[in-house]
Amino acid sequence: RKGWTIEYQYDEKTLEDIEAPIQDYETGETFYPFILKRDEQYTEEGEFMHHCVATYADKDESMIVSLRTKDNKDRVTCEYRIQDGSGIQQRSFCNAMPPDRFLNSLHELSQKIRQRARFGTLNWKEKKKVRMQINGKEIDKNHDFMLF
Repeated sequence: RKGWTIEYQYDEKTLEDIEAPIQDYETGETFYPFILKRDEQYTEEGEFMHHCVATYADKDESMIVSLRTKDNKDRVTCEYRIQDGSGIQQRSFCNAMPPDRFLNSLHELSQKIRQRARFGTLNWKEKKKVRMQINGKEIDKNHDFMLF
């Protein structure tokens, strides 16, 4: 309804490093980290995972990373402290503990996060209001939508 959303903007090198696919050589599976940057991404993650991550969208002191399978059907939502890169929590569907097949990749992701914190590049560069998007397209806040 408001027509805008909050977006966190990060250093490009930080995004490239953290969001690079992680290959688990034990399982042969590749996992895909995705940093949540916009309100609607937090909402989608919370709805998909059946937990309350959407309420974390305005927590400036932490970063949320969704570690996903290639088909996006299985995920682990991770919260990291921006100041030092320490892990706060890792939650699977309905706040369950992460499945064992994710553990190696979660460890590697945590190492990347801590390294970025040591470099001082983990924090977002800018937090700003941007136009809301639905299915990747900006919406016009003056446009009325009918809900059925």
